[in-house]
Amino acid sequence: MEKPLEGVRVLDLTHWWSGPEATSLLAALGADVIKVEAVQRPDSSRAHRARDIDNDPEWYERGVVFNSANAGKRGITLDLSRPAGRELFLRLAADADVVINNFSARVMSNLGLDHARLVELNPSIVTVDMTSFGLTGQWRDLVGFAYVFEQMSGAAGVTGYEADQPGTLGGASDPSAGYIGAFAVLLGLSARDRTGQAQHFDISQTEAVSAFLGPELIKAQLTGAVPDRRGNRHPRLAPHNVYRSAGADEWVAVAVRTDEEWTSLVEVLGRPAWATDPTLATAAGRKEHEDLIDEHLGAWIGTRTKEDVAAALWAAGVPAGEVLDGGELESDPQFVARGTFQALHRAPIGDLAVPVAPIRLSDTDTSHTRPAPHLGEHNGEVLQGLLGLSDDDLAVLVADSVVGTRLP
Repeated sequence: MEKPLEGVRVLDLTHWWSGPEATSLLAALGADVIKVEAVQRPDSSRAHRARDIDNDPEWYERGVVFNSANAGKRGITLDLSRPAGRELFLRLAADADVVINNFSARVMSNLGLDHARLVELNPSIVTVDMTSFGLTGQWRDLVGFAYVFEQMSGAAGVTGYEADQPGTLGGASDPSAGYIGAFAVLLGLSARDRTGQAQHFDISQTEAVSAFLGPELIKAQLTGAVPDRRGNRHPRLAPHNVYRSAGADEWVAVAVRTDEEWTSLVEVLGRPAWATDPTLATAAGRKEHEDLIDEHLGAWIGTRTKEDVAAALWAAGVPAGEVLDGGELESDPQFVARGTFQALHRAPIGDLAVPVAPIRLSDTDTSHTRPAPHLGEHNGEVLQGLLGLSDDDLAVLVADSVVGTRLP
């Protein structure tokens, strides 16, 4: 069955994680996403967490983040700092539906590839700029990445433990901003199809993270108080925490939402005297004595494996889950049942498990159709197939390093 974005062509100038996550989702929905890099400036995520790179001349093909966030795309190289590279890009843009980038605010205008220029060539194009702080304002020229977004959005300020320093989200802002970028493209295509007019989206990735802080922002506006940090605790529920279990750095998350779940938890614990105190029978009472509950529950969990704790609590109807590291995610029964990961074969790595699109459509397959592209893998396919360049034309571009398949 045809995917919803079949026939849509996206020129992808994004690097690292947030932008590539957006365009990988579009590819999973059927768009022809053409990732544009340069041999002089490849996507830096190609080197991030690259494994087994010793004595491998193509070490830049091993980046874990790159291979995950760029599945489903074709890949070309164009040196956009050169007139020949820009001219080829503009020819591609003239027949594209979407151009998306996550450069700093000045890059696209400096290259002469901003929305105003692109709409001259393509009056119905959708463009998306995913900058750190937006294209306007006093911070427009500041650059940043995940940890900057988390700090400046306020997310880090409410992350961490009480009476401790602010924490980070571990880069979670990247896919969050990426999905907002993908949503912007879908909105733009819908508006373009209704009106026939070009659409431009100016996304501040910092503001994209702030969008997840609604309750905290409203509290600050209404009370003037700085939102507090509470670790893994909940403002009303208890117990609601992550507890260390037996083993090296092994943990279990437990969340009791109702009085019935609390009763079930007490039964699993063997009805110890502290847990049968009538004061703990209500949510308010449990919240008031949260330190006591955490102390005793933590001691009980600390003598058992995370697997045993999670299984016992789930069987009793108490929400609980093992805290998994990256290597454990693939085999988790919940993820296996949902088909969260898809195996793609890609040299030189071999079979690689990558996350599928976080969207399920009733009658449409949203799995990836190809692994992430090698550097310049589809230069001929795109530049000759779409623009009509000859073998000689391509050879000249390669000789001049406008395009290529190897780092200089």
